[in-house]
Amino acid sequence: MPCIQPAQPHPGPPAQHDGRAMPRPAALAAAAALVLAGALAPWASPLMAESFTTRDGIELVRVEPGTFVMGSGRGHGNARPPHKVTITRTFWIGKTEVTQAQYEAVTGRNPSAIVGPDDPVECVSWHEASRFAQLVADREGRSGFRLPTEAEWEYAARAGELGDRPGDQSPRTLGEHAWYKANSKGRHRPVAKKLPNAWGIHDTLGNVWEWVADIYGADYYRKSPPEDPKGPERGSSRLFRGGAWPWEDRSATFVRRGNYSFTHYAGKCPAAPAPEDQVDSMWDTDLGFRLAFSEKGVQQIMKSISGSR
Repeated sequence: MPCIQPAQPHPGPPAQHDGRAMPRPAALAAAAALVLAGALAPWASPLMAESFTTRDGIELVRVEPGTFVMGSGRGHGNARPPHKVTITRTFWIGKTEVTQAQYEAVTGRNPSAIVGPDDPVECVSWHEASRFAQLVADREGRSGFRLPTEAEWEYAARAGELGDRPGDQSPRTLGEHAWYKANSKGRHRPVAKKLPNAWGIHDTLGNVWEWVADIYGADYYRKSPPEDPKGPERGSSRLFRGGAWPWEDRSATFVRRGNYSFTHYAGKCPAAPAPEDQVDSMWDTDLGFRLAFSEKGVQQIMKSISGSR
């Protein structure tokens, strides 16, 4: 059974907590009634669980809907222009990158070149990361596990931050949150050893780049929808975010967008993925992923009790 951390009720109107609206007691009571009636599993309710943990030890934290400015007016051109994006649905995202021990527990193999059970898994293609999410769904007995969209990733990584990096933008502050070239000593590191962001999420910057669900489009920000963007429908490569251990600090930002135009094989990886897993993707010792989760039924229940908020 997944582990549950119950949300704490707050009196009065929804209060702002780390950038997220907290539910009223009436909404909590409505969700609790649904749980007791058997209409909703306790861990599936975004009003009842701040986080949940899968049977293989993958913890996901709840992220409430909200609006933020995505991209930047500085730095790499594919992060321009900055534009307002609204995430309209509650979702959950991995507290950490998926570790090698977690990946092996689900798939029976560890493809990583730099081995460490609590280090992030690497040398996985986008297709392998997506298949892992489906395997987790099968093991948990519910759909909804997936890679985060690019917009969800940046929204969760920022956790209310307005700049391109945490806090005062200084190398010292970055080093408190991220493993990158200046402090990694030539390898990725165990997850959750650096400070989390304001929403309790670790390693969104540095350690390993992270696959997101979207296809890459260099000019997508100029035409993306204002609500729940999911990337262009067509393209020649998949997208990853966040920077990584062998990269300079300029890559460890909330806005840097990584991609490879065609298949790419990193010679340091022990083996290449199967041919069908190589299309529009690549794999390397500095590239992993984290899970996301959302469920249509949860969104319907939230809508049904929205009048209680």
